[in-house]
Amino acid sequence: MLAPAIAAVCVSLSLFASPAAAQQAPANTCRVLFVGFVGGLGTAHFPPSAASPLFRRIHALHAPGLCFKIFSGYCPWCGHRWVRKEFGASKGHLAAQQIADGPKVVAFGYSLGGPAALHFAKEAQSDGIPLELLATVDVVGFTQGVFPANVKVAANFYERRLHFILMEGRKTLRVEDPQATKFLGNIHVTTASHFHIPQSDPVSNLVLGTIRSLCEAQRSAGAAPETGPLVDPRTLALPGVG
Repeated sequence: MLAPAIAAVCVSLSLFASPAAAQQAPANTCRVLFVGFVGGLGTAHFPPSAASPLFRRIHALHAPGLCFKIFSGYCPWCGHRWVRKEFGASKGHLAAQQIADGPKVVAFGYSLGGPAALHFAKEAQSDGIPLELLATVDVVGFTQGVFPANVKVAANFYERRLHFILMEGRKTLRVEDPQATKFLGNIHVTTASHFHIPQSDPVSNLVLGTIRSLCEAQRSAGAAPETGPLVDPRTLALPGVG
């Protein structure tokens, strides 16, 4: 009785984890991966996530070599499986050369997708896969709130305009190793509510700027990619960053 029920749940989650909006470059050309996790029932399009405007802006970059997929926060292992596939892994550990030759990874987690993104980063760490950026946005749900040491640049955005305890984003995230991770901080976005913070300027500028920087570096023959984001939201003097 229990096994069919579990199987049905897994099938349902797989539908959330493979949205029609997932964009993929031709085979073997993914040089930058964007892995997004969203909360609630939202995926990229059905039903729409509050982060959908940001994802559309990423799609609109039309950057050569950029591949991205959006996953449900209830299926963090789905994102990990996709990234491993792009690194050429099937089973077992990744070889050092696979990691060195693999794509650059940018991860994003919004609301209940925040804990999933942190879990994904931990799984990537066990494979030796580095993340160029992990941005969490108004994290809701159970998590230790720690960015693992394989994350090169980390930022946590939160808001306090929606005064509902169940939707108050975590504001005390930290890094596992300050020497390994550049932590931009727990950044208070004062002009956005829970349902608008993913598309706010501080979040969008950091994510889009990092993706542009990495894609440009990958396009330059023999050029080493940037080790940090193109922009630091704390230096932009934008209204809304507290």
